[in-house]
Amino acid sequence: MMKKITLLIVMLFFSLLGFSQPALTEDFEGTSLPAAGNWALTSGNWKVFDNGIGTAQSWGVIPAPNSCNGRSAYLNRENVTDGTFAEDWLVTPQVTIPTNGQLHFSTKQTLAANFGSIYTIRVSLTSQTNAGSFTTIQTWNETELNAVYDVCEEKVVQFPAAYVGQQVYVA
Repeated sequence: MMKKITLLIVMLFFSLLGFSQPALTEDFEGTSLPAAGNWALTSGNWKVFDNGIGTAQSWGVIPAPNSCNGRSAYLNRENVTDGTFAEDWLVTPQVTIPTNGQLHFSTKQTLAANFGSIYTIRVSLTSQTNAGSFTTIQTWNETELNAVYDVCEEKVVQFPAAYVGQQVYVA
């Protein structure tokens, strides 16, 4: 049977950057926690949901010194042993993608191997909660996501030109 392990991913600094428009920045500081699929943060209302498989773990927070800096979004690993795959979603409020828009985030994992987890950045033009409406724009496995485990690493994802000027949700 296939085993799906969702490793620790820490998103310390999540921002959409452009040269002429203000950025959406979220550092996950404050006291709020995800509740009933909603996460009220300074940048707006984020959504947290899953596909109903491997539901023992979900998005939450982890403080320093375990995070990259300050308080970070966190997803703990989980074994799913029945041959299915768990999906855990963390989705931004709606944002407009500027010219040359980029997503910047920090990531850190606690295990130094590839256990079959896939990490994706996805975009939806229509829904914050309909998983089927999202298009994948970047994918990593554990060894691609972090060159060295237990060390913070910044990732930068360029949004495709087709999204410039569009209001989107980013997962």
